[in-house]
Amino acid sequence: MTKIIKKDEELGTCPKCGKQMRMCGYVRHVPVCKGIIKKRLSFDSIKDKSEILSDTEYKCKECGRILKSKNSFIQHFQMTHLKTKKIYGTRKPCKINECEYCKKQIIYLKLHKDTCYMNPKNLKICPICSKPIKDYRSCTTCSRECSKIYFNDLFSHKPGRGNAGWYKGYWCDSSWELAFVIYNLEHGILFERNKNRFDYEFNGEHHQYIPDFIMNNNYVEIKGWVQEIDKAKFSVLKNLTVLTEKEMKPYFDYVIGKYGRKFIDLYDIKILRNKPVKMQKRGVMGA
Repeated sequence: MTKIIKKDEELGTCPKCGKQMRMCGYVRHVPVCKGIIKKRLSFDSIKDKSEILSDTEYKCKECGRILKSKNSFIQHFQMTHLKTKKIYGTRKPCKINECEYCKKQIIYLKLHKDTCYMNPKNLKICPICSKPIKDYRSCTTCSRECSKIYFNDLFSHKPGRGNAGWYKGYWCDSSWELAFVIYNLEHGILFERNKNRFDYEFNGEHHQYIPDFIMNNNYVEIKGWVQEIDKAKFSVLKNLTVLTEKEMKPYFDYVIGKYGRKFIDLYDIKILRNKPVKMQKRGVMGA
């Protein structure tokens, strides 16, 4: 940013550092000036201290650290290997330490070790490629490629409560139940739709619970996610098997592998729940 100074404006020169400024700033500057002249480094002046690996990699010959740009190399060399700080003042050269977990060269080692992604207490493994996740606090996978695979598989197996219908005489409340029915029918496993009701209480209120299926004298409940009210339901029955996403994986693998991801088209009669209704235009009859 360039300062614009009027020709008739009176200027003052600091007797300590020799800096020239307006009188309004001169009055405030002189009492606090330490007489230290701000020095700026250029890349050409320290070019022999670096080894250019590529357009985006600069290796410091003093400590071996690799920087990703010219400006970061200048800042590193100035603050680490010179006594002159980037801003006014002086500082001692920083000590470079190596992290015992990720083997990176770090100045502030203690702070880094507490948040290092390779630290055993922070270690989080990618479910797709089994590599450690660097941004372990907010990310589920290690990269965009793994994220696409993970979330495509996850979202394709979400229980579609709107995808209900009849399949070969069996009523299915969701696409998960459809996969369960198809798998059992094609593998000759005996089961039937449950019609029994069971009473339970939740938060002082009376409710009734109807499990999904009966198989081998056991009740089967297919559930995408378990909430507090579901735990109250499940406590009523001892002979109950709850199938969550993990237990439903063999059913998905078989059905999707044979019929594809759009296996809900196999319904004999498909019923769409919560189908949006078109609103009539105001003032138009029969629209």
